[in-house]
Amino acid sequence: MQTDQGPRGHDLHRFLTFIDACIAIAVTLLVLPLIEAAGDADKGVPLSTFLDHHQSQFWSFLLSFAVIAQIWNGHHGYVSLVHAADQWFFTWVFAWTLCLVLLPVPTALISRYDSHSGIVPLYIGLLLANSLFSAGMATHVWRTPALWAPDVTAADVAPVGSWVMVGCYVVALAVGTLFPGVNFYALLTLVLSAPIARWWRARR
Repeated sequence: MQTDQGPRGHDLHRFLTFIDACIAIAVTLLVLPLIEAAGDADKGVPLSTFLDHHQSQFWSFLLSFAVIAQIWNGHHGYVSLVHAADQWFFTWVFAWTLCLVLLPVPTALISRYDSHSGIVPLYIGLLLANSLFSAGMATHVWRTPALWAPDVTAADVAPVGSWVMVGCYVVALAVGTLFPGVNFYALLTLVLSAPIARWWRARR
């Protein structure tokens, strides 16, 4: 286990910098299909026609960009409570990162397949896997006080929010799979995660 006594262990800082770079590359990959489409656009085609023809690609890009931004923001806030890391922490975060690095693949497929093709459960299932790895990481940190930053308490690192998010993704996956017409709007169930987490913490 890393036990550097500085503000944050050097190895942990390097690791998280690498993870951030991986997420940045994933975000960059999201926009590549749009750049390719723009490069192949016929000069004689009106811009409005081009935008209308590729609106599903623009929509899928914005969806995945918002999803990655929200997931990364939550992850960044949580790992700021971590001062040191062990092999389990690295493993959970690597698995978490893998899901986000893979996200550009189903994102590119959204414009090619309709909601009845299975693309919705594939997309949401990948996000569910990401949330499970995030919850696993948070649970490990909660059970390992040696990883906590100074002045951090068990309540600060409690994995309640992470597991609530897992539950919301399970509901979204079920709704998106059983009712294909709902499409990606099933992800709106995630807005319930914060109020549910606050209610659970108040009860505890």
